[in-house]
Amino acid sequence: MARYTKGKSTTRQTGGAVLTFPPRVDKRTGQAVAIKIIDVENAEDEVEDIIQEISILSELHSPYVTKYHGSFLKGSDLWIIMEFCSGGSCADLLKPGLIPEEYITIIIRELLMGLEYLHGDKKLHRDIKGNATD
Repeated sequence: MARYTKGKSTTRQTGGAVLTFPPRVDKRTGQAVAIKIIDVENAEDEVEDIIQEISILSELHSPYVTKYHGSFLKGSDLWIIMEFCSGGSCADLLKPGLIPEEYITIIIRELLMGLEYLHGDKKLHRDIKGNATD
C-alpha cells in the first residue's frame, strides 16, 4: 500500500500469516508499524475467527496491549496494521543469554497489567507466549 514505506523488508511465515520485517513506516504519521498479512483464501484460521480477532483488537486501548491501527483487504490478502514493539519478543531477549531477574520482574509486571486490563474488560487472552510473532 502506498501509505506505508516499502523499504528492504523481508517476510517471515508464522501461523499462516506473513509478517514484514523490518517494520514499515506510516508515511502520514512517520510511525513504525508492524504489518501482518494473511491470505484469507488459504488461512489456517477461519475467516470469522480473524474478523472476531480484529473486532476485539479495535476495542482495546491500553498502554499494556499492542495497539491496533487498522486493517484492509488487498486482493485476497488481509493486512493488519499494529503498533511496532521495538523491544522484540521475550524469545528475542533470550538470544544473547539469560535475562537478568530484575528485567524479568518488569516483563512479568507489564504482562500482568495487560492481563488485568483485558480481564477487567471481560476479555480472555488464550495465546500468551514468549515469541509474540506466532
